[in-house]
Amino acid sequence: MASRGIPDDRLDGWEAISSYLGWHPRTVIRWEKQKGLPVHRVAGGKRQPVFAYRSEIDRWFRIAGGSSPTVAVGALELESSESSPPAPHWQISRFAIQAAVAAVIVLIVAAGIAWRLPARPAIQVTGVAQLTSDGTAKRNLVTDGDQLYFSEKVGGEEVLSTVAADGGPIRRIALPIPNPEPQDISPDSKFLLVLSRQGHEEEHQMWIVPIAGGEPRQMSGISSQAASWSRNGKWIAYASGRTIYVVSPNGRQSYKLSRLNGIPRGLRWSADGKHLLVLVRKIPAWTISMWQLNFDDTDDAVRTASPRLLAESCCQPDYLVRGADGYFSVTNQATGDQRLAYLRSQKWWEGRSPQITELSTRLGEVDGLAADPTSRKIYLLSGDHAHGELVRYDRASQSFTMVLPGVGATFVDYAKNSGLIAYTKPSDNSLWLSRTDGSEARQLSPTGMNVELPRWSPDSKWIAFMGKQGDRAWRIFIVPAIGGTPEEASESDDDQGAPTWSPDGKSLVYGNVHCQEEQTCAIHKIDLKTGVVNVIPDSRGLATARWSPDGRYIAALNPVRREVYVFNLAHQKWRRLAGGVNGDDLNWSSDSRYLYAASSMSGQAEILRVPIDIGKVELVLNLDSLSKSVGYLGPWFSLTPGDSIILNRWLDGSEIYALSYRER
Repeated sequence: MASRGIPDDRLDGWEAISSYLGWHPRTVIRWEKQKGLPVHRVAGGKRQPVFAYRSEIDRWFRIAGGSSPTVAVGALELESSESSPPAPHWQISRFAIQAAVAAVIVLIVAAGIAWRLPARPAIQVTGVAQLTSDGTAKRNLVTDGDQLYFSEKVGGEEVLSTVAADGGPIRRIALPIPNPEPQDISPDSKFLLVLSRQGHEEEHQMWIVPIAGGEPRQMSGISSQAASWSRNGKWIAYASGRTIYVVSPNGRQSYKLSRLNGIPRGLRWSADGKHLLVLVRKIPAWTISMWQLNFDDTDDAVRTASPRLLAESCCQPDYLVRGADGYFSVTNQATGDQRLAYLRSQKWWEGRSPQITELSTRLGEVDGLAADPTSRKIYLLSGDHAHGELVRYDRASQSFTMVLPGVGATFVDYAKNSGLIAYTKPSDNSLWLSRTDGSEARQLSPTGMNVELPRWSPDSKWIAFMGKQGDRAWRIFIVPAIGGTPEEASESDDDQGAPTWSPDGKSLVYGNVHCQEEQTCAIHKIDLKTGVVNVIPDSRGLATARWSPDGRYIAALNPVRREVYVFNLAHQKWRRLAGGVNGDDLNWSSDSRYLYAASSMSGQAEILRVPIDIGKVELVLNLDSLSKSVGYLGPWFSLTPGDSIILNRWLDGSEIYALSYRER
């Protein structure tokens, strides 16, 4: 043993000891307590200084038996270095030899398992064929191998359409239910499972629609955002809120399966009916993970454990359809690209992450996905990224004029008496300011921030807007009109919707986004001086807040009941103003006498006007009839200072492509 009198032999403090060993300080402390690593303490004081000698540590590793780290060969898992530190880099010892032997054993066992497993196939796309070319917007693609069914945008409404799986004319299926969105097909190909959306509610009514004709049947009392038919036809799995249920097709039996820590957005049964894969979206981060629910042999229950197959940070899958030996999905990359992905089942190791093979679709933005395991074909709804242009409608002349010609823009708001306009660019969702003729344009938002619905302050010096950065929640920011760094308006952490200003510029009101799924809908008021947020009395269940220009009222929507309410600030009471409004946007006239709303309750996309005193709904604009001549007009709208209506004319057609594939 070296002499303790040699200064170079002593190590003072945990940092020096850990540096000598090449370990983390927490590991050194744990091994001193559990393994007898020779560390000394200076007596006295609440926090005793520690020191060690190099020679004692060397001797401890040679004689005291610094044991090798644990290697769980059977599970093919190595403990982290923090729980089982490596041998010091300066010494080749029995510790290193044992570790090397263990590593060789791991390799031998792994090679044996790999030898017994079938070769993992790579997916190769062998052909692409375009099946449709009518230029309409399509969504919600499903197939039984013979026919393709999908939602098709006709004017402001969605209709159910079908086309043969090998192409041909599109046929529209008349249904007595609004906005049908096909989810799945029964195993005998006789029925479609359809969700019917009446407005902007997050969960829709469930219907069973006979394919050969006949009356659709509503699944009474069920509202859902995703559903899937089991392969044996006995059950329909559906998501409501955070919970997964199963119900028999006749509605007589129903079971609660599992409550998840997020919003289920996609469901798909395995071929044997023993597993249910679920895509789960986390709010506000908007990350997506994939989970598996496992049924027992009774078909009536599910194990409580739900192994996660894909982490929230992995690949961001969207859509999920069953192929021959696995599942197809579309992954959204951090770069904004979308890729077709094949998720191969790994039955030899249940609950582990599937093998993922990604392929570039090279077909633009993907709006839907279906697969036929028998023919080994994938069907994609794909098209160019939607882009739009602003048009202004003048009621007196019943004519349209372009706003900001040549500039793709949306969510426009006019400053009061200043000749300035704020808007966002759909290409990257950035915030811009310019003159009303488009001149002197400049960007106000930082790179990478998504912006929606900017609103000018009454004095035209500030702009408030919805902003989203990375995986954070939607927040309300305020930026000076002259430029600067946007700052959050409040100290809360909720998902905040579009802001509107009080006439004195001291407060903002807003509703929450994604609130129906989270059951957090309410109207909030921000005190801009303190950043404190308060809930407007009796506003639970309401969304889409708009403060009137004269300061007397706050308008809001009940998205579930499809009603418009106004809050009298003097009396601190809400009043139902009108029903039959299922849009998600409201705008006040400049004199605060009228409230304008988007709706499609009548089966036609419309802009309505409601007098604040009597609440009698008036039709201002039928968007469907105008779309036939000027192009598809989206449901978002705004008003100029003179109360002319600003609309987005969108070009967003998508087509169906068939991709043949093989495993190699």
